[in-house]
Amino acid sequence: MMSIFFVVMLGAGIGLLMGLTGAGGGILAVPLLVFALHLDVATAGPVALAAVASAAALGAVLGLRQGLVRYRAAMLMAATGLVLVPAGLWLATRIPAAPLAAIFGLVLMFVAGRTFWLARRELQGDPVDSMSGVLCHTDPDHGRFVWT
Repeated sequence: MMSIFFVVMLGAGIGLLMGLTGAGGGILAVPLLVFALHLDVATAGPVALAAVASAAALGAVLGLRQGLVRYRAAMLMAATGLVLVPAGLWLATRIPAAPLAAIFGLVLMFVAGRTFWLARRELQGDPVDSMSGVLCHTDPDHGRFVWT
């Protein structure tokens, strides 16, 4: 059985990375729960959602205080997520563990590839906001999202 200290350290690591990058909660929490705590993906998902939602809520409040949160975009994402989470949880209990883990792995590879590609473009001096085909970008004068 895992020690409480080990579980707390996993949570601390995920929280630190979420604070540093603004992302990674579920993407890190689910694999850690699966490999370190030996949960199946269908069980790890809701545990990660509860843990990450709590940490994200605190981060959002702190970001709101500093004026960093684009609340309209956040509310749109949250509303969409709230509608679709029950469907995802329902599906997760009906898909066998191996295909579910494979689907999650494919999502991780897509996110990693996209993150690497965007970071590489930015390092080469090609600002990400100038890419054609983006759904929105940040107006450099006002710091607000411009939806296209």
